[in-house]
Amino acid sequence: MAGARKKASVSQKLAVTAADVKAAKKVLDGKHRRTPVMLSRSLSEMTGKSVWLKFENMQRSGSYKFRGAYVKVASLSEKERRRGVVAASTGNNALAVARAATMQGVRAIVVVPDGMTLPRAEVAGYYGAEVRYAGGSYGEANIEAERLAKEEGMVLIHPYDDPKVIAGQGTIGLELLEEVPDLDTVIVPIGGGALISGIAVALHDADPTIKVIGVQASGAPPAEVRSPDGSTVSIRRITSIADDITIRMPGRLTMPIIRSHVSKVVTVDEDEVARAVLFLLERHKTVAEGAGAVPTAALLYNKVKDLGDNVVSLVSAGNIDINMVGKVILQGLKKAGRYILVRIQMEDRPGRLYQLLEAIHGAGANILSIGQTRYHPDIPYGTVELTMAFETRNEEHTQQLLDLILQAPGTDIVESD
Repeated sequence: MAGARKKASVSQKLAVTAADVKAAKKVLDGKHRRTPVMLSRSLSEMTGKSVWLKFENMQRSGSYKFRGAYVKVASLSEKERRRGVVAASTGNNALAVARAATMQGVRAIVVVPDGMTLPRAEVAGYYGAEVRYAGGSYGEANIEAERLAKEEGMVLIHPYDDPKVIAGQGTIGLELLEEVPDLDTVIVPIGGGALISGIAVALHDADPTIKVIGVQASGAPPAEVRSPDGSTVSIRRITSIADDITIRMPGRLTMPIIRSHVSKVVTVDEDEVARAVLFLLERHKTVAEGAGAVPTAALLYNKVKDLGDNVVSLVSAGNIDINMVGKVILQGLKKAGRYILVRIQMEDRPGRLYQLLEAIHGAGANILSIGQTRYHPDIPYGTVELTMAFETRNEEHTQQLLDLILQAPGTDIVESD
């Protein structure tokens, strides 16, 4: 997938055409939210380009997936509708299928692994779906979903490898053509590939010169992304803050579209994703889950070159695990150089702590927490160990703080992180 976009051969027939995406748009009219597009002053100043954010985290069910799920359910025959639909998911697909099916009066079962976050499972139930737990992974949940589809005659809704789903996600591309003048580049997350495939087909039907860039989490890059020496990246496990795109490879239907229409695929690491989540929260007052923030991370860390003048970064989803918010924010602060944890060993003499605090005061850093250990086998005799967490302005301010700590009498830094 990496490298220049290749033209599809004449004989190659892709699963979805621009006509399919336009038909999906008619199905969605009045049923979905026309999500806002906003010029990001901060990203524009950082990149020197006009960077727009498309807020699909404000879509029904909290992600772009509602579009494809609704179009798929709407395509069912009356017989299929009576039998109901079933889907396996670790998050957004469950919410999207639940919401789309309920809106159309269709029974829905979503099968989720035991480890799925409770808030997401509760929301799927709130939307009207029956939630069933099966296994400890998406693969095991999908086996159960396939069993239900076979034994009970329910329609299995695949999260990405379905023409209707791909076409539904592609309606974002049609909206962008109307919303952003002289569009040059669109940056999109890649998991299973339905989102980027549909958007690319829609955009290139109107203007084949528009660049479509994919972004993956470095913990789960597509197999076709290669290391600098040309060897294939080896994946032993798939874990990421961007959990909704932790899929080893795009699908059977989406991969040919990606090969034909996507200019380049880049990856971002966990700290970069966390920083992007924090950036969107602070600068744009919007909540993005990890997968929804990877395009912003790619811009923040200059992963994409030759952007053109008008760029769209898609904020694809906002269903972040509420129990992980604090950890993600802290990780983002560390990446931005605005949080540091320091272990300090200091002479155990009267007045030393006062002198240390006086030095810290000179840096103007905010102490978030402080702990003291005196009696421990690893602490040298006659010393005391402090563990201090600080809030700082940036990396330069952090270094100033560390320098002042070292200048305090009888004080040494053991570790800083």
